[in-house]
Amino acid sequence: PLLPVYELDGAPTAAQVLIMGPDDFIVAMVSSLNQPFGSGLITPSGILLNSQMLDFSWPNRTANHSAPSLENSVQPGKRPLSFLLPTVVRPAEGLCGTYLALGANGAARGLSGLTQHLNKQPALFRVGFERKGLLFSRVPQNGSMNVLRT
Repeated sequence: PLLPVYELDGAPTAAQVLIMGPDDFIVAMVSSLNQPFGSGLITPSGILLNSQMLDFSWPNRTANHSAPSLENSVQPGKRPLSFLLPTVVRPAEGLCGTYLALGANGAARGLSGLTQHLNKQPALFRVGFERKGLLFSRVPQNGSMNVLRT
């Protein structure tokens, strides 16, 4: 059955859980139905189905009016690329230092926001990251820059 239509923002949505236990075990999880109420389909047991198929790049049809991506095209048995970004940062050596658990979603905007946040964390630079040469401006939201150069 289909769900009733509600006036909601149609942007992709996600839920995030970020946990650090007393033993320094870290879990970062992001889950999504892709759109509010997913595909709008409900199983007989009441589970909402996601609309992950929208994450594929379809010929002659893209979500943000960009050129279709051949790497993310629909193929049998293939999973679409997804921009759910659970992120854990920990010291490279030992247990002492800065730990971060972050999450983001929202395609290129989520990636650029996460990158911007990480670049502005002074604690990271005390544990061996070199600040010189990092990008401090926002990475373009259109995804045209997908490699950070240091």
